[in-house]
Amino acid sequence: VQRVTFQYNIVRHTAGGVNILGTDNLQPSQRTNHLTIRHNVFDDMTASAWGSGSKPFQMGDGPDSVTIDHNTVVTTDATIVSLYGGTLTSPTPITHSAYTNNLSLHNSYGIFGTGLSAGLASISAYLADGVVTRNVLAGGPASKYPAGNFFPTTAAWPSLFVGYAAGDYHLAASSGFVHAGTDGDDLGADIDTVNA
Repeated sequence: VQRVTFQYNIVRHTAGGVNILGTDNLQPSQRTNHLTIRHNVFDDMTASAWGSGSKPFQMGDGPDSVTIDHNTVVTTDATIVSLYGGTLTSPTPITHSAYTNNLSLHNSYGIFGTGLSAGLASISAYLADGVVTRNVLAGGPASKYPAGNFFPTTAAWPSLFVGYAAGDYHLAASSGFVHAGTDGDDLGADIDTVNA
């Protein structure tokens, strides 16, 4: 699987979002490569309603060139990005990756690799040559993540949006994240284009 773009979608009322496997688990294959997941809204990923075990983003067994950019994620799942593959002492890296300009709560584990602690330990093991910046991980510990990410409180999370309770995920002007992306755009998905 290669050169796939998934963009401008609403993924709603489901246990999980995107699961990327680097190589086929049953037969020999080339590496999955050049996938882009951008400008999507992942809404109401509530484990108690839709099932558990999935995550908004799962990546494992070493895909190459995966970009997850400008997504808005509303989930109760403990982990936002789940990384796996290889062994505890020798994880299989996900090369040339980017996790940028996304909006979510951190919840319990945020970016989490199997057998490791959340944040820098997992990023260093699985995304060592990747870019993880300009993301909101609300309620997360800033000290465990690369500089350049944002950690408003969990209580402040709803106020980042124009109408969070009603499902209006346009960023509020007062959020501080309008035009804060690496590209000068608002963090999260382009809600006008998604809605259109």
